[in-house]
Amino acid sequence: MAIITIDKRLGWIVSKPPEVQGIDIGKGGEALTDNTYGIEIEFCTHDSVIFAFTHIVAGVFNITGTLPWKLESDSGNVFELVTPPLPFETIQGAYAFKGQLVAMLQTSIQSARTQGINAITLGDWALQFGPKLVELLNTHINTRQLKLQPVELQPVGYSSWEKVGEGLNVGNVDDGINIPAALLRHKLREPDWESYTPGIVLARCSKFWSEGYASQMNLPMTLSGYFLYMMDKTHDVTYSHAVRVQKELKDEKSGQKLTAWYWRHVLLQAWCRYQPLLGKHPTDEDLFSPDAISRSALLYLVVGKLLTGALAELGETPQLELQQLAWDAGSTRAIDADEPEVIHGDWAAYHSALKDLTGIWLKASLLDVMRTQNLQTYSWAVTELPSVLATPEVWQETLLEWKGMKRITEMGSTIEWTDLEDFAEPERRAVLCEKIIAVAGSLATRLKQLDPDIPGPPDLPDETERPFLDRRNTPPWEARYDTLLAPIPPRVNTRNEFTYLVEHRNH
Repeated sequence: MAIITIDKRLGWIVSKPPEVQGIDIGKGGEALTDNTYGIEIEFCTHDSVIFAFTHIVAGVFNITGTLPWKLESDSGNVFELVTPPLPFETIQGAYAFKGQLVAMLQTSIQSARTQGINAITLGDWALQFGPKLVELLNTHINTRQLKLQPVELQPVGYSSWEKVGEGLNVGNVDDGINIPAALLRHKLREPDWESYTPGIVLARCSKFWSEGYASQMNLPMTLSGYFLYMMDKTHDVTYSHAVRVQKELKDEKSGQKLTAWYWRHVLLQAWCRYQPLLGKHPTDEDLFSPDAISRSALLYLVVGKLLTGALAELGETPQLELQQLAWDAGSTRAIDADEPEVIHGDWAAYHSALKDLTGIWLKASLLDVMRTQNLQTYSWAVTELPSVLATPEVWQETLLEWKGMKRITEMGSTIEWTDLEDFAEPERRAVLCEKIIAVAGSLATRLKQLDPDIPGPPDLPDETERPFLDRRNTPPWEARYDTLLAPIPPRVNTRNEFTYLVEHRNH
């Protein structure tokens, strides 16, 4: 039975999850023994005008034997708990720990009572939560799933007035915040700053009211493992059936799932359309053979980079301009997508949403990934891809002629998920298509400049040279350059292949 087949209503589909000997795809990613896992959980709303600025560390749990556990601000007046990398024996053990940590965080907020009110100060919450966190860690250590020595809790640390002030900048401006109030409040609280952060009030997470939280899991995966996992996720029988028979969908979760279904299939359509240009056919099962899997995986990554790179080209610069306007005006009114002074302002939201398209975000640069594949795969990419990448028909057929979006818009669903609503308009898809073709041409030109016999070392610039939303030194095919990390050198548990941190965006 073929892995990739044509469905008369849906186009190319993954008819069965691909399997490659030696690569274990488990629930939640590639199952590598003794792998590390980083967890991010948005779990509460806070009342601080200062920490309405995003990506500012409010405090840390200091736990022996691990790096600090950070409490960091995120959009929508929420705090998230960010764990250090945690080494688990199995992927099942990591996800079991994550589930218990989520439940414990939700209970700590939703069961909190202060003077009869369902809320709690950050200081009181930290004093109660810290010991429970250490108990949970030691439970998993004692069962040998978490590969650490028994841990102990040290005093909670809160960020200094100076450190928080460094984060009150244009790059961390979020929609809806009161910029001058935050700046003045920060100045006024300098004399008694030590009491400010512990006094912030926490309550149920209003940003994700129905579930009470949002979570992300970060784990290293090989390129082939990432590709097979994405193929497994694209084999979505439930939503493929819903689109095929045009079943009405209503809830927000269905909106997220349908969005991921669409973009995963966009990538699949483009990947399949490139294959004949490279002398293959999408139904060739040898595309998933051990000898060919790295080439198939690299092409899939290229397709994904072209899509998100194009969205970044359209959206990142306008977002930075909007944030600068808001900063200069002292009001986030300027972040309104209808701001006439900013070209492509209506694309600005995709500076962040592009990471959520498929629900999976590989945090490495394309050229770094290429250079850390085997020489045969690298040489194939440098010599074979330039002549086919900018073929306009691939993306015209994928974005403009493929009927996937038409079927979705005819489903009659009342879901609130504007990512898809935007792209229901053919004109919007045409703008994206044109940008992708241009980005593909830029990548083809860059590949022609590379030596096919000498990959060279990974060369991702230092993070200080990759400011948030600043695209002046960003290759056109890269999106959110600030989030990318260097490849992880081979280890015994990775089949002696490089791995790359992969972020699972939606639980």
